[in-house]
Amino acid sequence: MRNGWPFLPKCPSKTRVLTRTPGDVKITYKELSDKEGVLGYGEQLGSFEAVFSTKGSNGRPEKLWNRQSGAINPEIFKNWEKYDISSVIVKNWPTLKDNLEGKLHVYVGSEDNFYLEDAVRVMKKKIDNLNTRFTLEILKGHDHFSIYEDKEVNERINNEIEQSIKQNK
Repeated sequence: MRNGWPFLPKCPSKTRVLTRTPGDVKITYKELSDKEGVLGYGEQLGSFEAVFSTKGSNGRPEKLWNRQSGAINPEIFKNWEKYDISSVIVKNWPTLKDNLEGKLHVYVGSEDNFYLEDAVRVMKKKIDNLNTRFTLEILKGHDHFSIYEDKEVNERINNEIEQSIKQNK
């Protein structure tokens, strides 16, 4: 795990990569964070903090990490953990099972532009012991956007959705 985050990749400079296109790092967390620092409050990283962080004494969301040193604030990280869907599912499975069984379908490309395939791998590992009928699939050769361009994948996903709706009426 890297500072508590098991799925954040590193580029050769040991900074965390935020986005990529296949074979090419596009922007690191530091680069985006620095850019947002110039633009002011309310950009992408700040929006995550607005949703998941507690409010500071100034009424603004607390930052998950120090923008200069990169150190993660463990208190804020702890607050974010309650929004980890796989942990919520595992912890509350006995009460969630009847409402969720067979209804969770997650698809991600193996070369996701935001590295979401790593988060899906972590989720799959966490919930595997529940023996659920969830679909957690990493589609080889796809990125974040090309999944939608693949007719075969879309047809299969749409069929699964239709079947799920019919079974759960």
